[in-house]
Amino acid sequence: MDVLIVTLYSYILGSIPFGLILT
Repeated sequence: MDVLIVTLYSYILGSIPFGLILT
């Protein structure tokens, strides 16, 4: 995986409630 993608994904998970992503 790209480090950038992992960083962005971690940022999104930390900013948006996990439930929104799962829905």
